[in-house]
Amino acid sequence: MATIGTLHRRADLSLVGSLSMKSYSGRTLFRPVSDKPTEAAPDYRIFGEADRGGVFEMGAAWIKTRADGNGTFISVKIDFPELSAPVYATLGQMAGQDDPDVLSVIWNRPTEGRATGVDPFAALTARNAGAAASTLDALLEAPAETAPAPSRRRRSAPADHSVAMPDDDIPAV
Repeated sequence: MATIGTLHRRADLSLVGSLSMKSYSGRTLFRPVSDKPTEAAPDYRIFGEADRGGVFEMGAAWIKTRADGNGTFISVKIDFPELSAPVYATLGQMAGQDDPDVLSVIWNRPTEGRATGVDPFAALTARNAGAAASTLDALLEAPAETAPAPSRRRRSAPADHSVAMPDDDIPAV
């Protein structure tokens, strides 16, 4: 099991800690979602600190029931543009730790059916390489069509999804 982070549960049920991965190392906040629009919506939204200040959303987490029906666990999906494929993890009590509010972020190897960074269209591309090339050549040789004029739609104001990282120190484990 590869531990990629440590989190501490706070009184407001958020989880604060740090992640350490090849593409991101820094403070992390798992903020509970208070009004889930659907049952399948995540229970937590995950935020990280950006290199040049600010905060960015880096994933989500769901509270799930164990397969044996005895208890729950938190399933994590971390996915942001710098990753070649999503990172899947589970939150669990840290080994050797008696405090149930100290959790480890444990990386899970992807299983069949999950995104693995492999091109799902590779076989299709290889099989149709000749047809695709001739189609592309035909498009390149064809006269360009006149593009329609852009519409003048009003832009709506962006939604405010601002999040502040907690300023308190993360307790040492």
